[in-house]
Amino acid sequence: MVSLGLFMLLPLLWVTFNAFKLESDINRYPPVFFPDEMTLEHFQYAFTSQNLFRFVGNSFVIATGVVLVGCSVAALCAYAFSRYKFRGKGIFIGVVLFPMLIPGICNLIPIYSVYANFGLLNNYPALIALYIPGLLPSPSGCCAITLTACPSRWKRRR
Repeated sequence: MVSLGLFMLLPLLWVTFNAFKLESDINRYPPVFFPDEMTLEHFQYAFTSQNLFRFVGNSFVIATGVVLVGCSVAALCAYAFSRYKFRGKGIFIGVVLFPMLIPGICNLIPIYSVYANFGLLNNYPALIALYIPGLLPSPSGCCAITLTACPSRWKRRR
């Protein structure tokens, strides 16, 4: 098991060592695992000419928005599923869980067309709203199971 784990880490180690190699050492044949001379020029290039901080900042804003909005909605959904009995509850749960059956790549072109028609390209709220349906089923299910396991007497008394 350990040998399999080390074998699976080999590509990650290869990429890490290549990040510190000179350009000539990266393209050398036969390949060399450990670099003779180390450099930081690739990192300098990534941070100066590729606007890396902008990309990381975008990812941070999108991820934070998706987690905050998605988990809030999932918690409310889970509470309703676990504590209340209402007509059509099973169908509603099915509607919430249905997006998990469709691979996201299948919806790529239709979603892009809709976003382009409504002028929603290149803005944060639209991208956050796009990720919410993919995030919603898993935390809703986990929270609902957890809330169902908690005794209802823990609810706040009025």
